[in-house]
Amino acid sequence: MKTLIKLFIISLLSVASARAEDPLGGSAKDTRVTAPDKQKAQLLINKAAPNEIRGRKFTFRGALIQIIKSGNPLQLINPFAPAEYGSGFDNVVRDPIDGKATGISVLTIEH
Repeated sequence: MKTLIKLFIISLLSVASARAEDPLGGSAKDTRVTAPDKQKAQLLINKAAPNEIRGRKFTFRGALIQIIKSGNPLQLINPFAPAEYGSGFDNVVRDPIDGKATGISVLTIEH
Protein backbone atom coordinates (compact mmCIF):
# COMPACT_ATOMS: atom_id res chain seq x y z
CA MET A 1 0.00 0.00 0.00
CA LYS A 2 2.85 2.37 0.81
CA THR A 3 4.46 1.61 -2.54
CA LEU A 4 1.24 2.45 -4.35
CA ILE A 5 0.98 5.78 -2.53
CA LYS A 6 4.63 6.60 -3.33
CA LEU A 7 4.08 5.81 -7.02
CA PHE A 8 0.98 8.00 -7.07
CA ILE A 9 2.87 10.92 -5.51
CA ILE A 10 5.79 10.53 -7.94
CA SER A 11 3.42 10.50 -10.91
CA LEU A 12 1.68 13.65 -9.65
CA LEU A 13 5.02 15.39 -9.24
CA SER A 14 6.11 14.42 -12.74
CA VAL A 15 2.85 15.78 -14.19
CA ALA A 16 3.27 19.00 -12.22
CA SER A 17 6.83 19.45 -13.45
CA ALA A 18 5.76 18.76 -17.05
CA ARG A 19 3.08 21.45 -16.83
CA ALA A 20 5.67 23.96 -15.62
CA GLU A 21 7.70 23.63 -18.82
CA ASP A 22 7.17 25.86 -21.82
CA PRO A 23 5.36 23.76 -24.47
CA LEU A 24 6.98 25.75 -27.29
CA GLY A 25 10.48 24.79 -26.24
CA GLY A 26 12.06 27.65 -24.37
CA SER A 27 12.89 31.25 -24.81
CA ALA A 28 12.01 33.46 -27.73
CA LYS A 29 14.36 32.95 -30.66
CA ASP A 30 15.03 34.83 -33.86
CA THR A 31 12.31 33.84 -36.33
CA ARG A 32 14.01 35.08 -39.49
CA VAL A 33 14.75 32.34 -42.02
CA THR A 34 17.57 32.57 -44.55
CA ALA A 35 17.28 31.17 -48.09
CA PRO A 36 19.06 27.80 -47.48
CA ASP A 37 17.04 27.30 -44.32
CA LYS A 38 13.74 27.76 -46.19
CA GLN A 39 14.19 24.40 -47.90
CA LYS A 40 14.88 22.73 -44.56
CA ALA A 41 11.87 24.47 -43.04
CA GLN A 42 9.71 23.30 -45.96
CA LEU A 43 10.76 19.71 -45.31
CA LEU A 44 10.03 20.04 -41.61
CA ILE A 45 6.59 21.49 -42.25
CA ASN A 46 5.58 18.62 -44.54
CA LYS A 47 6.78 15.94 -42.13
CA ALA A 48 3.92 14.14 -40.38
CA ALA A 49 3.73 14.48 -36.61
CA PRO A 50 3.97 11.39 -34.36
CA ASN A 51 0.23 11.59 -33.74
CA GLU A 52 -0.79 12.05 -37.39
CA ILE A 53 -1.44 9.88 -40.45
CA ARG A 54 -1.97 11.76 -43.72
CA GLY A 55 -3.90 10.17 -46.55
CA ARG A 56 -5.01 11.51 -49.92
CA LYS A 57 -8.28 12.99 -48.70
CA PHE A 58 -8.22 12.65 -44.93
CA THR A 59 -5.83 13.31 -42.07
CA PHE A 60 -6.15 11.22 -38.92
CA ARG A 61 -4.83 12.64 -35.65
CA GLY A 62 -5.01 11.91 -31.97
CA ALA A 63 -3.77 9.78 -29.11
CA LEU A 64 -5.01 6.55 -30.73
CA ILE A 65 -2.92 7.21 -33.86
CA GLN A 66 0.11 7.98 -31.70
CA ILE A 67 -0.34 4.68 -29.85
CA ILE A 68 -0.59 2.79 -33.15
CA LYS A 69 2.49 4.48 -34.68
CA SER A 70 4.76 4.20 -31.65
CA GLY A 71 6.88 1.10 -31.29
CA ASN A 72 6.57 1.15 -27.52
CA PRO A 73 3.23 2.62 -26.32
CA LEU A 74 4.41 2.75 -22.70
CA GLN A 75 6.87 5.50 -23.68
CA LEU A 76 3.88 7.77 -24.31
CA ILE A 77 3.21 8.01 -20.58
CA ASN A 78 6.90 8.15 -19.63
CA PRO A 79 7.85 11.73 -18.65
CA PHE A 80 11.50 11.02 -19.57
CA ALA A 81 10.78 9.56 -23.02
CA PRO A 82 12.82 10.74 -26.02
CA ALA A 83 11.47 13.54 -28.22
CA GLU A 84 10.66 11.09 -31.05
CA TYR A 85 7.53 10.04 -29.14
CA GLY A 86 6.12 13.57 -29.35
CA SER A 87 4.80 15.96 -26.79
CA GLY A 88 1.86 15.34 -24.51
CA PHE A 89 0.52 18.71 -25.56
CA ASP A 90 -0.10 17.45 -29.11
CA ASN A 91 -3.30 15.64 -28.13
CA VAL A 92 -4.73 18.25 -25.75
CA VAL A 93 -7.98 19.96 -26.78
CA ARG A 94 -8.12 23.57 -25.65
CA ASP A 95 -10.99 25.97 -25.12
CA PRO A 96 -10.82 28.60 -27.90
CA ILE A 97 -11.84 31.42 -25.57
CA ASP A 98 -9.47 31.10 -22.62
CA GLY A 99 -7.00 28.45 -23.86
CA LYS A 100 -7.49 26.09 -20.92
CA ALA A 101 -7.24 22.37 -21.54
CA THR A 102 -10.69 20.78 -21.81
CA GLY A 103 -9.90 17.23 -22.91
CA ILE A 104 -7.81 14.79 -24.91
CA SER A 105 -8.23 14.19 -28.62
CA VAL A 106 -8.49 10.41 -28.98
CA LEU A 107 -9.23 10.39 -32.74
CA THR A 108 -9.73 13.35 -35.08
CA ILE A 109 -10.55 13.02 -38.78
CA GLU A 110 -9.96 16.09 -40.95
CA HIS A 111 -10.89 16.57 -44.60
